[in-house]
Amino acid sequence: MNGSPVIRCNARNERWEPRPPICVAGNRYNSPTCYALDAPINGRKLGICSEGAVAGSVCSFDCRVGYVLSGQTSLVCQVDGRWDSEPPQCHALSDRNSDGTCSRLPVPFRGNMTGDCNPGIQGRRCSFYCYPGYVLVGYKTLYCTVDGWSSNVPTCRGEIKQC
Repeated sequence: MNGSPVIRCNARNERWEPRPPICVAGNRYNSPTCYALDAPINGRKLGICSEGAVAGSVCSFDCRVGYVLSGQTSLVCQVDGRWDSEPPQCHALSDRNSDGTCSRLPVPFRGNMTGDCNPGIQGRRCSFYCYPGYVLVGYKTLYCTVDGWSSNVPTCRGEIKQC
C-alpha cells in the first residue's frame, strides 16, 4: 500500500487529506515472496508455483488417474510470503473395499467430517465442514455408491490477506 492508512475529509474544501492510499501488487523489491512448490508424487502442479511468486499467485495441483488429491487443490501466495496451506499429496484410489464399503476418507486440512465416513457405507453419506475463517471448496456431502464415493474430498480455503 502506498499512502497513509488513515485519511479524513476536510470540511472546508470537501477533499480527503491526505490523498487516499493506493494498493500496489507486491514484487520482489517491496514485499516477501513465496518459495517454490513441488508437484506431489504421482501428480502435477500448474500455475505460478516457482520461487518468487508474489501475493495473490495461485499454484494448482492434480493427480494421475488412479490417485486422489488429499489437501487443497490450489494454494495462494499470501502477502507475508507464505502459501495459505500445506502442499497436497496424491494417494492411490481404491474406492471400493471387498466388503462393499467405500474407502476411508482423509480429514480436510483446517476442517472435519461427520457421518458414515470411515469406512463409508453404501447408501449413506459423509458431510464436511471447515473451521471458522475457512470456506469449503467442493461438495459439502459425499455419498457412498455402488461405484465408490460420489466425488473427491472437498478442501478448506482461507481468505487472501491483502490490502
